[in-house]
Amino acid sequence: MLKYLKLKNIRSYEDLEIHFKNGVTVISGINGSGKSSLLEACFTGLFGSRTLTKDFTITDIVRKGATKASVLLEFEQNGNVYSMEQVFRNDPESGRASNTRSVLKVNGQIFTDQAKRTYDSILSLLRMDEEAFRNCVYIRQGEIDVLINAKPADRQRMIDDLLQIGKLEDYRERAGSARIGVGRHQRDTERHIKEVKNEISEIEGKGPVDNLNRLLTEASHLKEQHTTVIKNRDKARSYIDELRSKLGEYEQLTLQKKSTDAQIKELNIKRKEAFESINSSTSSIQSLRSHINELKQSVSSIKEQMGWHGEVEQMLVHAEKQERVQQNDLNDTKQKKALHEQNIENTDRTLRQLLSQIQDVNDSLENGLKKKEDIAVQIEKLQVSLKDAQAEKSNMTGEIESLGFTTKKLSGLEDIIELVQTQQKSLHGDRMKLLTKEEEISKRINKSKQLIDQGKCPTCGQDLHGSAMHETILSDKEHLASLKNELVAISKKEEEFDLKMEQLKQIKAVSKRMEDCDDLIRSSSETIDMYQKRLLDHVSRIDDDNKRLNEAVSLKQKMMADVTQQKEQEQLLQEAVSISIKKHAEALKKLDLAKEAQQKYIKSESERKDIEKLEERIQSDQEKIGLLDQQIIDGKQRLSEIDKKMGGIDAGSLKSLLQQYEEALGKIESESRYLEERMAEAMKQIGMVEKEIERLSRLQQELCSLQYRSDFLGAVYRDAEELESMYMRIRAELRARNVGALDALINEIFGFMYSNNAYSHVQLDPEYNLTIFGKDGTPLEPKLLSGGERAIFNLVLRCAIYRLLSMAMNGTAKGSPLPPLIMDEPTVFLDRGHVQQLIQLIDRMRDFGVAQIIIVSHDEALIDSADHLFHVEKDPITNTSSITAL
Repeated sequence: MLKYLKLKNIRSYEDLEIHFKNGVTVISGINGSGKSSLLEACFTGLFGSRTLTKDFTITDIVRKGATKASVLLEFEQNGNVYSMEQVFRNDPESGRASNTRSVLKVNGQIFTDQAKRTYDSILSLLRMDEEAFRNCVYIRQGEIDVLINAKPADRQRMIDDLLQIGKLEDYRERAGSARIGVGRHQRDTERHIKEVKNEISEIEGKGPVDNLNRLLTEASHLKEQHTTVIKNRDKARSYIDELRSKLGEYEQLTLQKKSTDAQIKELNIKRKEAFESINSSTSSIQSLRSHINELKQSVSSIKEQMGWHGEVEQMLVHAEKQERVQQNDLNDTKQKKALHEQNIENTDRTLRQLLSQIQDVNDSLENGLKKKEDIAVQIEKLQVSLKDAQAEKSNMTGEIESLGFTTKKLSGLEDIIELVQTQQKSLHGDRMKLLTKEEEISKRINKSKQLIDQGKCPTCGQDLHGSAMHETILSDKEHLASLKNELVAISKKEEEFDLKMEQLKQIKAVSKRMEDCDDLIRSSSETIDMYQKRLLDHVSRIDDDNKRLNEAVSLKQKMMADVTQQKEQEQLLQEAVSISIKKHAEALKKLDLAKEAQQKYIKSESERKDIEKLEERIQSDQEKIGLLDQQIIDGKQRLSEIDKKMGGIDAGSLKSLLQQYEEALGKIESESRYLEERMAEAMKQIGMVEKEIERLSRLQQELCSLQYRSDFLGAVYRDAEELESMYMRIRAELRARNVGALDALINEIFGFMYSNNAYSHVQLDPEYNLTIFGKDGTPLEPKLLSGGERAIFNLVLRCAIYRLLSMAMNGTAKGSPLPPLIMDEPTVFLDRGHVQQLIQLIDRMRDFGVAQIIIVSHDEALIDSADHLFHVEKDPITNTSSITAL
C-alpha cells in the first residue's frame, strides 16, 4: 500500500508532500495542472530511470532551471515499511542528466544503495518488472485498451509475463539451446574418435618397437668404438702437454735473459743521470750564493736612507706605525670637513623646503578663498531647489486626495493591491470552473440530443422516446442557464476590480513620485548643512594659513645668516686637509722603502734554504749511484745463471716431436667427432621412435576417453530433449489452468457489469483471444464494441488479470491484502452511463479485497464517490503545481 510521496523539483512540482490512505483516492484538477505527473513520479520512484524512454528522458523529469531533483516513495507490504529514494542531477548548460542515487530502506534501515541492486530488490519484492506493473497495477492515461489492441503474440507474451509463466518459455528456450549445443559437441567428439583411430593405425603400421631394438643395438656398438678412440686421444694430449711444458720453460728463460739485459741498460742510464744531477746542483749553489750577497748590500743601503740601525722587521713596524698616525690625522680632518659640508647641505635643503612651504601656504590661502566663494554659491542654488521640491510635494498631495485617497493610507497601499489581486485570481478561478462545467453540460446535452434523434440506444436497442433522457436534457439546460448568469455576475465583478486596480496603480505611481520628492528634499537639506559646515572649516583653515606664513618668513631670515657663517668655517677646514695629505704621503714613501727591504731580506733567506736543499740532493744522488752499481753487478750474475740453464735444452727437436703428436691428435679427434655424430643421429632416431610409441599410448588412452565422452553426451542430449519437452508441457498446463481461472474471473466481473445488457458471457481461448457472446449466442470481437463499451471491457480484463495475479502472489485466502490499483484518466472515452459502471467496478474491486485504489480524474461522479480527494492547481506565472486535500 502506498503511504507517502515527497517530490523535489519534479516536473511542475517544486516541493510536494502527500500522504496516501486506504480506500478510493481521487486526484482532480484541470488538464495540464500536473495530476498525471504524480502517478508518473510514483512509477519512477519504484523503478528509477528504467521507466523512461528516448522521447521522455531524465532531463524532462527535472524541473526547468533546477540542477537537482528527487523522489521519495514509501509503501507497506506484509507488515514492513519500504521507502525508495531516487535522486537526479541535471546540467542545464550541457543538457546532460543522470540518476545519481537510488536507495531502498526497510523499516528505516538502508537495505541497498546501488541502482542495479535496488531495481533487482523491487522486482523480487513486487514479483513484476516495470512493464508488468504498467500492464496490471498502473493503468496509464491513453493505454487502457493496450491488451485488446495488441497483436496476439504480444498479448500472449504480456499476459504470460504477468502470470509468471513467461519464464517457462525462457527455460524451454535455454533447454533447447543446451540440447543443440550438446548435439554439436557429440558430433565433434565422433569426428575426433575417427581421427584418433586413423592415427593409431598409421603408427602401428611402422613397427616402432622393432625399429627401437635395432637402433639401441647400433648405438651400443658405436659407444664401444668411441670409448677406444677417447682413450687414445687422452694419451696423445698428455704427451703434447708435456712437450709444450718443456718448450714453455725454454721460452720463459729466454724472456728472463732479455728482461735482465734491459734492466742492466736502464740502471746504467740512471747512474749517468745521477752524475749529471750532481753537476747541475753544484752550479746552482754558486749562483745563489752570489745573488744573496747582492740582496744584503741592497738592504744595508735602504737602512742608511731610513736612518735605521736595527732589524729590518722592526724598521717595517716603525714605518707602519708612522703611516697609521698620519692616516688617522687625515681621516679626522676629512671627517670634520665632511660633517661641516653636510651641515651646510642640510641647512640649504631646510631653507629650500621652507621656501616651498611658504609657496604652499600662499597657494592654500588662494584656494581657500576661492572654495569659500564657490560653497556660498552652491548653498544659494540648493535653497532654491529645496523650495521647488516642497511646492511639488504639496501639489502631489492634492493629486492623491483627488483620487479619493489620503497620504496617511499610503503605508497600507501594497496590502490593498495584494488583496485586490487575490480577489481577481479567485474570480478568475471561479470563472474557469464555471466554463469547464458549462462545456461538460453542453457536450452532454448535444450527445443526448443525438441519441434522441437516432431514436434508439445503439447498445441495447431500447426506444428513447418518452424516456427520462428528456427530463435530463431540461435539467441540464436549466443548469446551463444558471451557469451563464453566474458567469455574467462574475464578469461584472471582474470589471469592477479591474477599474479599482487601475486606480490603485495610478495612486502607486503618484506615491512613488512623492517618495522621490521626499528623498530630494531630505537630500537637499542634508547637502546644505554639509556645505555650511565646509564653509566654516575653510574660514578656520584660512586663519591657520596666515599664522603659518608669518612664522615661516621669520625662520627664513634666521637660516640665511647661519649659512654665511658656515661657509667661512668651511675654508679653514679645507687648508687643514691639505697639510694632512702632505704628511701622509711622506709616511707612505718611508713605508714602501721598509717593505722593499723586508722583501729582499725574505728573498735572501729563501735562497739560503734552496742552497741547503741542493746540498741534500747532491748527497742523495751520490748514495743512489752506489746502489745502482750494486744492482748492475747482481744483474750480470743472473745472466750467467740463465745461460747455464738454457744449455741443456734442444728446442728444435722438441718442436718437431710436438708437431708430429699434434697431427696424430687431429686425426684421432676427427674420428671421435665422426663417431659422436653417428651416435647423435642414432639417439635422435631412438627419440623419434620412443615419441611415436608414447604418442600411440596417449592416443589409445584418448580413444577410451572420447568413447566415454560420446556416451555421456548422448545421455545429456536425451536429458535436454526430455527437459525441453517437460517445460513445454508444464507451460501448456499452467496456461490452461490460468486460462480457465482467468476466464472464470472475467465472466464473474463481466456478469456483474453487464447483468442487464445484451451480452451473455465472454470466452477466452488458450491463446488469450477474447470473444463476447450476445444473449442470442452471436459472437462479437471486443474491437467492434463502442468506445465506452470497449473501455469498460478493457477495465474488466485488467481487473480480472489483476485479481488472478494477486491470488498467485498472496494466496486465495479471503482477506489477503492486495496491491493498490492505480488508474490515470479512466473515463476519457466513457459517457455518464459507463462512468456509473466504472464506479460499480471500483466498488466490486474493493469487495474483492483491494484496500487502496488511486484514480486521476476530473469527472464529477468519480470525485463524489471518493473516500479521499486531492485537488491539483498550477500557477500560470511560476508554472508550479500544488496539491490540496479536500
